[in-house]
Amino acid sequence: MVEESLDNRVEAVEKRITSLEGEVVAFRAEVRQDFASLRSEVREGDEETRRQMREGDEETRREMRALNEETKHEMRALNEETKHEMRALNEETKHEMRALNEETKHEMRALNEETKQEMRALNDETRDQMRVLHEDMVERLKVIGEGFNGKQPRRKPRRG
Repeated sequence: MVEESLDNRVEAVEKRITSLEGEVVAFRAEVRQDFASLRSEVREGDEETRRQMREGDEETRREMRALNEETKHEMRALNEETKHEMRALNEETKHEMRALNEETKHEMRALNEETKQEMRALNDETRDQMRVLHEDMVERLKVIGEGFNGKQPRRKPRRG
């Protein structure tokens, strides 16, 4: 009985192993299919991710181009505004320079006239001093000339 029971038991184990073997084969097939499905889903996800990245990349490029054009437009407008302001300042500076030039010319003319008047006054003073010196010299020469002619020099009467 022990032997029969051992045979029965071995047979039962064999049946169970066969049954488990079938289950393992089924499990392996199911796992393969699940992995295949998972790989397919991952590939689809990768493709979708790539597609979204390409779209995002293109959108970013379009945005960059638009911003670049907008920036260029703003730069041109600012450049024109700067040029206009620069021209206005240039005209203002020219006007100020002309006014200052006229003011300087006026001051120069006034100083020139003042200098001429001072020179005339000094010239007149010098002429007067020269006339006095000349008259004094003429008088001295007369005195010297009279001394050579044997005459006594005439003395001017003293006042006082």
